[in-house]
Amino acid sequence: MRKHGLSLPLEPLQISTWVLLGILVAEFYSIIIEGLQFIPSIIFGIVYGFLFLGVVYNGYRACKIDPGDKLSEEELENMRNDGGTTERSFCFLCQVLVHKGSRHCRYCDKCIYRFDHHCRWLNNCIGGKNYSNFIGLLFITLGLTLLQFLLSVLLIVTFYFKDSGSIFGITRNPDVHFANWTRKQYVVVVYVFAWLLLPFVGLLIQLIGFHMMLAYRGLTTFDYILKEQKLDRENKEQKALKELRNSQSRLSAVHQDTGLEMSHNCRSTSSASSGLKNRSLSFMSDKLKYITKTQNRDSSSFESELNIDSPETDQKTQSNAPCSFDSNVPKDDLFFSSTAEKDTESACQNV
Repeated sequence: MRKHGLSLPLEPLQISTWVLLGILVAEFYSIIIEGLQFIPSIIFGIVYGFLFLGVVYNGYRACKIDPGDKLSEEELENMRNDGGTTERSFCFLCQVLVHKGSRHCRYCDKCIYRFDHHCRWLNNCIGGKNYSNFIGLLFITLGLTLLQFLLSVLLIVTFYFKDSGSIFGITRNPDVHFANWTRKQYVVVVYVFAWLLLPFVGLLIQLIGFHMMLAYRGLTTFDYILKEQKLDRENKEQKALKELRNSQSRLSAVHQDTGLEMSHNCRSTSSASSGLKNRSLSFMSDKLKYITKTQNRDSSSFESELNIDSPETDQKTQSNAPCSFDSNVPKDDLFFSSTAEKDTESACQNV
């Protein structure tokens, strides 16, 4: 169990924070101040020094204070005697009673009073006991970096774009030579540090605005994250439900289209079968017609041969006698066609 932010082992981000702060302070007093006139350099040097002390004090307090939730014996006795009216919670990991709103931090391995979040830059949890120092650290650090950034911009404008004169009586004249710097070297160094300061200024503004929003809503960072996760989960569930309904609608439409297509295919198959049946019957009828016609011609020819070979048959009787083939074929036969009938009659007349 870690006691506070200065307990070993230290966090790498925590060490880098203090190193970066030292570099910024050294750059301000060794480079920025040298480009200012005498009176402004003293004023801004003092203001910057107070801001630096404020950063160190609030940063140290935010790291050094133990944010853990420890109930005194008096508080525990009051909780036992109040009949359960005091709001409290029980931590199953610590196996102790804690205040309502306290949370167990897995990094510090203890319950934090009015837990807000675990800050890796300070290597400590931020809760009800050190939250004011944390907010003070943000505001003062923003003032320090913003002052240094604005003075850097003034120096860049003065020594890069102007040949003489000062801006607002703050910066030195560009024609004044530095003891250890050329004009070009000085501008390059100030320009590099200005670009390094810009993301920190933006980050601090965003972070302060975020905590002002939390204070307005009466939330902690932890509560805000839980609320956002819940909303995100609900939105995903609604989106999934909407997609499911759309899929069901599309599936129902596909089923309807498939049913209509199957019905159409059944009708088409029935029509095709009927057409095939009709074509088959027509082919069979034509074939029967051809067979009947062929048989009639053969019969007529055969009877003609018989009549020619009979010398006793009278010519008139032969011409008026009914055709024996025609008389044997019933007129109401199912396969008797008009074409076959005409052919038969023609054959009888020829006889």
